[in-house]
Amino acid sequence: MAQCKIDFGECLKDSPKFRLRLEQEESEIEHLESKLEKIIKACSAAVDSGKEYIRHQSTFATSLWDLQKHFQDSKNSTNALAQLIQLLQEMNRYHTTLLDQANRTVLKNLTGFLRRDIREVKEYRQIFNKVSENLDAAVYKNSQVSRNRPADVLDAENVLSASKTCFNHTALDYVNYITLLQNRKRHEILGTLLSYLQACSTYFHQGSDLCEDYGTFFKSLDEEIGVMRSEYGVLDKQMQNRHTCVNEPRSDGDGGGADASGAAGGGGAGASEHRPGVEAGGESGGGGGGGGGGGGVGSDGGARTPSYMEGYLFKRTSNAFKTWNRRWFCMRDNQLFYRKRTGEELPTVMEEDLRLCTVRQLADSDRRYCFEVISPTK
Repeated sequence: MAQCKIDFGECLKDSPKFRLRLEQEESEIEHLESKLEKIIKACSAAVDSGKEYIRHQSTFATSLWDLQKHFQDSKNSTNALAQLIQLLQEMNRYHTTLLDQANRTVLKNLTGFLRRDIREVKEYRQIFNKVSENLDAAVYKNSQVSRNRPADVLDAENVLSASKTCFNHTALDYVNYITLLQNRKRHEILGTLLSYLQACSTYFHQGSDLCEDYGTFFKSLDEEIGVMRSEYGVLDKQMQNRHTCVNEPRSDGDGGGADASGAAGGGGAGASEHRPGVEAGGESGGGGGGGGGGGGVGSDGGARTPSYMEGYLFKRTSNAFKTWNRRWFCMRDNQLFYRKRTGEELPTVMEEDLRLCTVRQLADSDRRYCFEVISPTK
């Protein structure tokens, strides 16, 4: 119940009881001021931290948009990411609104109460103390004036009367400020906190409604993720047998022979990596690539030329150093081309038409399994 705790009669008498009660009220106001300053500081830090959190959340959402480009080959994953990002951004907007409410309720209201009401009381306290000092001076002056000086006595009594009247009005006004502040603080602070917590309630209700709207999407995405995990488990079990393919027979029947495609033009030389056995349908032995096509080109040159072969060969350069470089060769549609293992996107065409070329064993080299491709156009 709102009431005045300071008795007006004691106030007009300026009794010790009035002064004691005044000190208690002033002490309570100072305590309230210190606590409100602490609350405002903590709330301001919370709002700033919230804004920083939202900024990082926005950066997080932007990073997810960039991640979405990684899943362009999967439409389902791209769509799921888009909806999750939209949900995250919507939550950020709700959080921004909540921080704005905290700023407009707690910070604005309490700061206004602190700077307006409490400061007003503290400023009037200085006025009251000044008037009280003037009254004390008038009392001492009136008590010290000589009875033999009637004019001075009259002046002292007039000053004392005026000072007492001024003090009474000032003291009553000061009591009024204190009383109103002490009774106003409850509904001001509680109303401010209620407004903020109502904003929090709205924030959580909005978040709950938003997530409820996404409930069907969450359920379908969870089922889709379960399917992905199952498929991954199957793949993981399949990959556990990956090393068995090393000893499995090749489907093309190569048997480990080296590649035999030509490696140089116009008298250039090439060398298969391991053995001279030339089998058109197989992978190169000892690290050569897989080949395709039927038939073969043997050492007698009598077999049918395959339509496709590929694998690693050593190719001798045509410069003065005659350096041997390992290259990936491919023969397809009567063309021969090669490329480096890494660093090249497009292969280099070595022979446009192998049907016009001749392949023979290279005689002027100490290396084994060397042959040269002779082209009539080079």
